[in-house]
Amino acid sequence: MAVTPASAWSMHYDDERDVLYASLGEPKAAITDEVEEDIGLRYCPPSPEVVGITIVNFRHHFPHKEPLDVIMALLHRYPKVPWPADM
Repeated sequence: MAVTPASAWSMHYDDERDVLYASLGEPKAAITDEVEEDIGLRYCPPSPEVVGITIVNFRHHFPHKEPLDVIMALLHRYPKVPWPADM
């Protein structure tokens, strides 16, 4: 499965709360499931495609990484939610 190009993703970093929000296009209502500690994938069932990623404690987990690099690495690892969306 092809990963969505980096240019399609918009991001917002909340410095006060150390949270990175990334969304495919404009943010939309979606379900968030935590796939790793402090990393949530957002999707809109029944599609398992990832439409957003939220990373809590971003700088704690990735102190020297660029946000877009982290998002793209996660999308390569999780191009879709790793379980059926109808669970």
